[in-house]
Amino acid sequence: MELKAVVAPAPYQKGAELLMVEARPETLVAEERSPMHLCVVIDRSSSMTGRPLSLVGRAVQILSARLQAGDYLALILFDETAEEVLPMTRLDGSDLEGLEEWIGPIRVGQGTDLEGALVLAARSFEGQYVRGAQRRVLLISDGFPSQGATQIGQFRNLGHRLMEDQGVSISTVAMGEEANHAILESLVGPGSGNFYAVHDSGGLAGALAAELDAARSAIAMSAELYVEVGPGLKSLRLLQSYSNAPHAEGLVVHLGPIAAGVPRVILGRIESDRSQRMGSVKLFWQGLAGKEAAIAPIEWVDEMDEVAARQLRREMGLLHMITAEEHYWRWQERDPARARGYLAKAREWLQTLASE
Repeated sequence: MELKAVVAPAPYQKGAELLMVEARPETLVAEERSPMHLCVVIDRSSSMTGRPLSLVGRAVQILSARLQAGDYLALILFDETAEEVLPMTRLDGSDLEGLEEWIGPIRVGQGTDLEGALVLAARSFEGQYVRGAQRRVLLISDGFPSQGATQIGQFRNLGHRLMEDQGVSISTVAMGEEANHAILESLVGPGSGNFYAVHDSGGLAGALAAELDAARSAIAMSAELYVEVGPGLKSLRLLQSYSNAPHAEGLVVHLGPIAAGVPRVILGRIESDRSQRMGSVKLFWQGLAGKEAAIAPIEWVDEMDEVAARQLRREMGLLHMITAEEHYWRWQERDPARARGYLAKAREWLQTLASE
């Protein structure tokens, strides 16, 4: 794992400085890939009736085609209660052929206990250990909980808690054009899983293919980044929503799983005493061969080279675009005019990124 850290003037904001840390993992050859360790959670509540639920049947077919012998799988269906249809099981060829039979005809139920289903999913990994494989929950739902947790903040905290306490990351698939994106996106924190919005079988196939490939290629599990700036530090605030906490003279950031060949960039706004500029970053993770670590000094510069500066502008632009999109989903029902303003900002940032 190659690790690099630099503090430089912030783009788009005069007078501010940003810390940019990049973790660049190596790539994997096919023989090195670990088996998948996956719990699929499917919403069968009444709000899923019609096209969303019909697409769920297609999801099972896609899983049957893309899972491999040696992968681990659990299946949970939920409405007002959650049912473990298949406990965490190591698959062989015959298991894959019978995957649709395990689920059977999906009975539509009343109520939606999304929180209860995710808690049950996390329990499915208890007593299971697969070296190098991440604990991944794949939630397929329209995102309308009616009991248990129902607020965005509650689900954001649940996603963070499952990652920190049990090393379980969550990916979500929003089914249908009317799906509640805000709830489903809140479960997916940086360094956790992925969010997909699906309207048809083609989109579903693409989302599941991308998700299964990402889960299988994880090479760094439970990654934690320690940023230690030294006595000159005045303030350090993470710009992304990674779970983090103060540590010595800096922060510890919970990054979760890191996929092979996919760089991870962490951004923070920093204030420090210019006469005491020092520090380092340390990354610890569970790798294919056991516990591993990397360390790098923090480089303080007044001007970045063009390649690094372009990368920083792009990362900041992406962050601004994502933030604008989150505000759009949060306000689209309460204040449509305000929501449209945020959507316009997101499009502006998209154009800015395209020009880089």
